[in-house]
Amino acid sequence: MRRLRKPASLALILLIPLVLLVLVPSPAAFGASGHVKRRHLPPPVHWRTLFSAPFNGRAGTRLSSKAWQYSIGRQDSDAVYVPTAKFAHLDGHGNLVITAQHLKAGWRSAQVITARTFMPKSGQSLRAQAKIEMPAAGAGYWPAFWAVDPKAFVVPRSEPASGEIDIAETTDDRPWVAQFLHCGPSKFKGPCREPSRTISDFHHFRYPAGRVGYHLYTMVWTNLPRKQSLTFLVDNHVQLVITRMEIGARYWRMAFDHPYVFLFDIAVGGWGGQPNRLSGRSGSMHVAYFSVSVTQGAPKL
Repeated sequence: MRRLRKPASLALILLIPLVLLVLVPSPAAFGASGHVKRRHLPPPVHWRTLFSAPFNGRAGTRLSSKAWQYSIGRQDSDAVYVPTAKFAHLDGHGNLVITAQHLKAGWRSAQVITARTFMPKSGQSLRAQAKIEMPAAGAGYWPAFWAVDPKAFVVPRSEPASGEIDIAETTDDRPWVAQFLHCGPSKFKGPCREPSRTISDFHHFRYPAGRVGYHLYTMVWTNLPRKQSLTFLVDNHVQLVITRMEIGARYWRMAFDHPYVFLFDIAVGGWGGQPNRLSGRSGSMHVAYFSVSVTQGAPKL
């Protein structure tokens, strides 16, 4: 007759629960206890869209006259701006195409301007951003995404005191895109002298700007009682921050106590230098996206 084995000792039986208490995590480890320290994340930023331009439309058509205006004539450029679809049109694939071209009559190009103005109200931040591919036609082409006081078109002498914000401009044979701010008595003197590295920035690429494809260029204008600033970003990375303190209260009020319009254009010559024998006779800037939005407070960038 087989004898039954004796059960495990009482000491061993009592030891097992103690081991389990050590090895099994307590409910607090899973966040069940109110005493556990938790990481408090900042609330998400909610941007409210004021203006959006996906540039959808039939190839070769002009921009909507309800949303955009076309400049006419010459403005600090060797090119004459012509308000026709030949020089600013939709490509049928969701892009705005702006073209500068050398014709028998000289250089022709286009400049398009938002039909409405924008500025952040007190307590708000305003964000303007565009996804752009710069032209690849060589020296002399001067593409830009910028903003200005609309009165500057009527009274040119009001600029630069009334302000100018260059969100992205370049000459496409150089490996950078620049951000500038103009204000004060003249463009190259006073608080916004753009050669100063504190008031301007150059985002450098590995290749000439016309060969690096699309990039996202952004400006955030913050208008809080104790924080008034402009922040420039390239591909969502902060490049430059300019504050009211740097500019001074007087010039800041002159430049930023009024609305702005946003512009896209290709100038020729001027600050960008003259075309040379290697420059193409035609070059185009492609804009895949543009929007203006606002949020309450100052977003964390």
